[in-house]
Amino acid sequence: MRVLYIEDNAVDADLTRRYFQQHHAMIELDIVSSLADGMVKLSQSHDYHLLLTDLRLPDGSGLEALSWVRQRGVPISVVILTGQGDEASSLAALKQGADEYVVKRNDYLPGLAASLFSALARFRSVPKYLSRHIRVLYVEHNPYDADLALRFMATHAPYIELTLVSSASDVLDRLPEQSSEPTEFDLVLIDYRLPGKDGLELVRELRHTRQLTLPLVLITGQGSEEVIAQALHLGIDDFISKHDGYLYELAAFLEKVCRTSELRKEHRELLKLNAALRQAQAVFDSTSEGVLIADLKPTILAVNKAYTEITGYAEAEVLGKNPGFIKSGRHHRTFYQTLWKSLAETGSWRGEIWNRRKTGEVFPQFLSLNTVVNEQGQATHYVGIFNDLSYQKESEQRLQTLTHYDPLTQLPNRLLLLSRIDHAIDQAEGQDRQVAVLYLDLDRFKNINDSYGHQEGDGCLKALAQRLSHHLGKEDTLARTGGDEFIVVLEGLSHPERAAQKAESLLELMQKPIVLSSGLEVVCAASIGISLYPQDGTTATELIQYADTAMNQAKSLGRNTYRFFTEELTIQARCRLDLENSIRKALKDNEFVLHYQPVIDAHTQRVVGAEALVRWHQNKQNLLGPDRFIPVAEECGLIIPLGRWVLRQACQQMRHWLDMGIHLEFMAVNLSGVQFNLGSVEQEVFEALQRSGLPPSFLDLELTESIIMNYGSQSLSVMNKLKEQGVSLSIDDFGTGYSSLAHLKNFPVDRLKIDKRFVQSLEEQTKDMAIVTTIINMAHNLGMKVVAEGVETQAQQALLKQLECEFFQGFYFSRALDEDAFADWYAAHSSKYHHS
Repeated sequence: MRVLYIEDNAVDADLTRRYFQQHHAMIELDIVSSLADGMVKLSQSHDYHLLLTDLRLPDGSGLEALSWVRQRGVPISVVILTGQGDEASSLAALKQGADEYVVKRNDYLPGLAASLFSALARFRSVPKYLSRHIRVLYVEHNPYDADLALRFMATHAPYIELTLVSSASDVLDRLPEQSSEPTEFDLVLIDYRLPGKDGLELVRELRHTRQLTLPLVLITGQGSEEVIAQALHLGIDDFISKHDGYLYELAAFLEKVCRTSELRKEHRELLKLNAALRQAQAVFDSTSEGVLIADLKPTILAVNKAYTEITGYAEAEVLGKNPGFIKSGRHHRTFYQTLWKSLAETGSWRGEIWNRRKTGEVFPQFLSLNTVVNEQGQATHYVGIFNDLSYQKESEQRLQTLTHYDPLTQLPNRLLLLSRIDHAIDQAEGQDRQVAVLYLDLDRFKNINDSYGHQEGDGCLKALAQRLSHHLGKEDTLARTGGDEFIVVLEGLSHPERAAQKAESLLELMQKPIVLSSGLEVVCAASIGISLYPQDGTTATELIQYADTAMNQAKSLGRNTYRFFTEELTIQARCRLDLENSIRKALKDNEFVLHYQPVIDAHTQRVVGAEALVRWHQNKQNLLGPDRFIPVAEECGLIIPLGRWVLRQACQQMRHWLDMGIHLEFMAVNLSGVQFNLGSVEQEVFEALQRSGLPPSFLDLELTESIIMNYGSQSLSVMNKLKEQGVSLSIDDFGTGYSSLAHLKNFPVDRLKIDKRFVQSLEEQTKDMAIVTTIINMAHNLGMKVVAEGVETQAQQALLKQLECEFFQGFYFSRALDEDAFADWYAAHSSKYHHS
């Protein structure tokens, strides 16, 4: 209900406002302090339901406000506030059309809301009552009196519809058997003298037997005081005596009876309403659920005790604020947009939401929001009711922990482990990767329990679980499946050797002593079994079973070791790990060397450049090509220090040759994708050039198509920075990747190198001829030059020259040579073609 309250006493106005906010939030007060301001408000807004005005105002009287409203036909109920001892003014207000007056006693505020609702109900009922006819069931046995009454009402009060019957039995036939059934009449007009049952007996039947609440009026003769007394005792609403001219009074009399009956009904309804309000207030104050009421802005108008207890905010701290002031920050803007959309479209929203207490603690609620509408269906308020879900969430978390985690170590248990393995399998399947399950069983752990007791054994397991957890990566899973058994899940593996490497690191870690609470130190060695997806199994159960089998094999071989489920994989993994360790040692012992393959100008046959190719002089005996060790170096990260060494060595060699008079235009050095992604290539190149003193224009960096395509915008950024240093760039093995012309034109490339597989089949494969022709033409159109790799015959050279390929490289001219052999070959070749 919207109420305009005119009150010049600021203390009274504030007391009323606070009381309504706390106890009757559905009443919205708009307070002004003068008659003039009140008239302005009423002129500007037609949304008020009721005018509450003090009788005495600084610039006039409340009666003037009442007169102003009634003269202009403003559809609003009016209640006058008067002081004690001012009954005359109160009566004057009622005569002028006020719906109610309230005396300002010390305790008037608790009953004020009920008075306002009563006044509003009374105001609204009067127009409805006057706008309809009064339907009267008229029982009269005298035909003359009946006819006279019918004709009189038809002429002088046509809005009163008389339905004539002549006996009590006729009345009983026309009225319902019980009060709950509807009736077509508004009133029963009963003549006392009836044949058979008289008027008193009929009243007794209607009031006491059928318990009808319909208004009853008795017509008596003059001098019938005893009959009237009995009738009133039986429950008639009123009586009228037949005297000369009584029909002139009858219409107004019946109106008064109906109006009085309506008021009694309103009073009963108001009593029910007040009782309901008291009940609602009791529920509002005592419920354990937090409740808030807000207007449409939204601004908080009222909160209950539970709201303050749950949030920690006092009532005074939240009134007038936007309900969102306790937002937690956990929800995205779209969450709140969906909430308000639901509230606007359906009038309600229910769901879980996180808010923040006054202490700063974020907590979960289950919130039910509803829109309150008025009689016209227009939204007026919002009501929110919420439960604190903190305890429920904590219980759920405890249950989750008990269900999925080992109580001793807090590691995932077998149930959660199975779920993690299933997830890892799903991920690996989509990425063409492998999953490893490592089954760890502690060797002779029973001895620790037997020697030091189960309490020390449990402490040892907890310490070991913590140590293993810190060692493993975030993406790995460590679980305890029982007793002295642990399982590790490794995801996203590209080779089984990673699992072997992890197993060796775990075995090494477990050799470190654990200090028991007694101060004693123990070593918990383990045997590890490894199974792989998809090689060994495709389900979590299979992988655990096969890892268990492999673990038992490791135990049978002497413990403190690991085994794959497949023996072949164990051997392969050991060999690969040995190779990795050998590469690491070779870097330390300077066993790597560079060989150089000449690059020939197609037209002049002059040597214009060289490509640096790394070789491994293993143990100063065997010379291994890059295919034997580069893939392993890339996987374990050793390619970064190896690539740095190659780059620096090649730059130094080029500088040395230039100083010797070997005039090459460029030295080509291959870059690995790992270098490109993980290393700081720009800085490495800058330092290599600085250390060697080689001008940047003499260095050509070769990148594969896959590097450019895989790293996209990152590739372009790095390549631009390299070009800014002054080096040239080539795409190696072109034609084997997925480059497109649209991509290629965006990169600052100087040369394309055609893969040797296309070159070596030029003479037999017409399709390869077409591919090579397309590559050369495309490169020329983009301003690039072309190097053909793997040229081994004079016919291949001739075809490529015919296709206008600028440079050749291959065994037809020379294999890759060490630095001394290259210098000798260069001298001989230059002498042969007169380019010394």
